[in-house]
Amino acid sequence: EFTTHRFTVRSTIYAKTKLWLPGYRVCFDKDVKGELTIDLDDHNEPIIIRSDTPAPLRSIAKVNPDERVLPFTAPMPETIEPEHPDAEDAQDAQDTENQDDGLAQAA
Repeated sequence: EFTTHRFTVRSTIYAKTKLWLPGYRVCFDKDVKGELTIDLDDHNEPIIIRSDTPAPLRSIAKVNPDERVLPFTAPMPETIEPEHPDAEDAQDAQDTENQDDGLAQAA
């Protein structure tokens, strides 16, 4: 399951509001009226979307690097290899075998 950091503002973002996104701190110097969406683009850069038109969030706010929220670096869905359905069962069997060996040595 993947997580997005998108959110929609239906009213207003007020001046002096601070927002932390993965890898960034955003500070708004003036009121920004919605409706708008703030999201990360394909390069994890903050963007603002109004009327289905994306623009860099830097165009309306100060965007600075900040590591309080770590950047999102999960692999894209097409790069994730499916887990073999029996992999968990094989690991459980190996764990049980290791426990049995430990009991035999203790006896």
